[in-house]
Amino acid sequence: MIMTRIQCALRLLAALLLSASLCARAELTFDYRVSVYWVSFADLSFSNANARYDVHVDVSGQDGDQFTGYRPSVRTGQVGFSWTPGTYSGTSDAFLTLSHLVDPGSSGAAVGDLALSGGTRGAYDFGYDTPAADLGSSFLQTGTASGHRVLDFRGGGNGLLDAGNLFVLVVFAQGDWTGANASQLQLLGINPAFNVTDNFSTYNAALDATIFTASALSDGSATFGPDLQFRLLGEALPVPEPQPVALLGAGLLAMLVISRRRVRARR
Repeated sequence: MIMTRIQCALRLLAALLLSASLCARAELTFDYRVSVYWVSFADLSFSNANARYDVHVDVSGQDGDQFTGYRPSVRTGQVGFSWTPGTYSGTSDAFLTLSHLVDPGSSGAAVGDLALSGGTRGAYDFGYDTPAADLGSSFLQTGTASGHRVLDFRGGGNGLLDAGNLFVLVVFAQGDWTGANASQLQLLGINPAFNVTDNFSTYNAALDATIFTASALSDGSATFGPDLQFRLLGEALPVPEPQPVALLGAGLLAMLVISRRRVRARR
């Protein structure tokens, strides 16, 4: 009886040790991330404004490592979501597999299983569009301010990266917002952990876009990200024309003032 209990205890201990070993081995490392945005619109009233969002993440580990039920953050107003395996930056390594993918639809709840198969490094790419709506469901929101139509951006992505690894943000804003137009683009905020290397100071004529770049070393938290906020000032709002009644009132007032001055002059 005692021997049976000892054998059971040893089997249980062995199972626990094996489980711990498998859990440790199953942890993938998220080495590098770049978030890229393309902000476009039809005109300076910002009709048909859209933010295209693409993310690349490098992943490493041991062959067979996996992460089941992985959930990247996705805006609920997304359209055209895609999520595919990619190549580890600077190499031809593409050993990361994706399976059991769940499209987020309007819920924002994308889910997938990641695994390394046949090698130790790979990557994944995902992306989607967010037409301008509100800053909860989209990266963009249109409005008015300072006598202009405006387009507000807020985003940059977050998480998906281990502590101490590089997070890069690149934004392309349609049009030339440099030189004489620089005052029409307002940087409203960014996580101070990020080092800004191009603050919308470069215009690429081939792309017809002004470029913003920044980077930081991740703190490893799920909420770490650039938290970038900027505003584009578009066309000036039309000045309301005076109504006929208002013009009539102004004319009568002017006549009254002139009449009073004449009476005083006669005195």
